[in-house]
Amino acid sequence: MTDLATLELGTSTVVLRQAEVGDIPAIVDLLSADQLGVTRDGVHTAQDLAAYQRAFRAIDADPAHLLVVAQAGRQLVATMQLSFIPGLARRRGCVLVQLTTDKSRLDAHRFYRQLGFVASHEGMKLRL
Repeated sequence: MTDLATLELGTSTVVLRQAEVGDIPAIVDLLSADQLGVTRDGVHTAQDLAAYQRAFRAIDADPAHLLVVAQAGRQLVATMQLSFIPGLARRRGCVLVQLTTDKSRLDAHRFYRQLGFVASHEGMKLRL
């Protein structure tokens, strides 16, 4: 287990660490409990689990990506994927953090603005 940071949040301690293969069910539970993920995520069949495992292995094997979980006690409470684009992240030569979040997540936008993030770009998607 690779601990990246420990955050003291009032009476709670949250550890940020690199995700492990054993975290996949809890990560999928987090994704499927989300307002957007509820319609697209979840493990309903063995094929679903196998797809998440393949995706995890691909992310974990790529040094340009880091899958992170936030753990409070024994419970995973959040997850994020960091993608290192050449020219980003101080520890790895980075100078900029770029955040992608869905437009419907207004509370998250407020939170990120409080951290100093600025809405400077417009993103687009094409469903295939």
